[in-house]
Amino acid sequence: MPSNDIRLSRPPVPVRIFVLGARAESSLPPDVLKQLSHVLPRAPIHLFFIGPEAVIPPAARSATNDKVYGVPSHTRISNENLTLTTLQCDYSDIHDSLGPFDPYLDVFFAFSPGFGFPAEDGSGRTQLETNWLSSVLSILETKCALFCTGFSPSDVERDVVALDKSEGIKGEFDWLLTPGENVFGSEKWEVAEFDPRVAVKTNWGIYGIRCVRSSPAPGHARLTVRRYKGEAVRGPRRPALDIWILLQQLTHHRTKDRFS
Repeated sequence: MPSNDIRLSRPPVPVRIFVLGARAESSLPPDVLKQLSHVLPRAPIHLFFIGPEAVIPPAARSATNDKVYGVPSHTRISNENLTLTTLQCDYSDIHDSLGPFDPYLDVFFAFSPGFGFPAEDGSGRTQLETNWLSSVLSILETKCALFCTGFSPSDVERDVVALDKSEGIKGEFDWLLTPGENVFGSEKWEVAEFDPRVAVKTNWGIYGIRCVRSSPAPGHARLTVRRYKGEAVRGPRRPALDIWILLQQLTHHRTKDRFS
């Protein structure tokens, strides 16, 4: 006999993953991204690639829809539990259209955002204080987690210093994931885009922040410790922990040798 409980008839609320400053990530084949569906097999996932250089497939450009979000966009349903949306714009231009946000279902990622790099206007300020400021402030207001990676120890350190000195941001966040080496980072050395004399590793380091709360919601600890191949991994509770592990693996140019 069918249940009359309206809660049981509601469609499940999707877990939303926002990848900011997306470039190469947005060009990954849909079949690769389907792995995300196995992280949360019973929950729908909506993955957003957001950035001015986000890639909209050539075959879909004629069907690009800017009516839903007000910016060039393309949405495709990979399977019943995975939807992919590409938004070709700055995050600050689309933030209001994506709300409301849920800190336990929505999560943000920025792969090597370069917060600590000098601003392009030569003002002596950082990228965080110019290009990223509006976006990061908006994300902090949502109380959702923001995870970022860096390609080297100095890159992560630059970002941390920038976060700790930027007006409106410093003192307004907690460390969900302490800055440090990422055990899931790429092992492939690559030439840095900004200087051919510098070698880097994709996603070498990682850290996570969230707007300061007086206390976590009941039953939701801020940090948990899991073990991966004998090493302790600090991070948020599921589902975000499993998602950031898999996303990092998917965004490598080359992952660790499985046969080593």
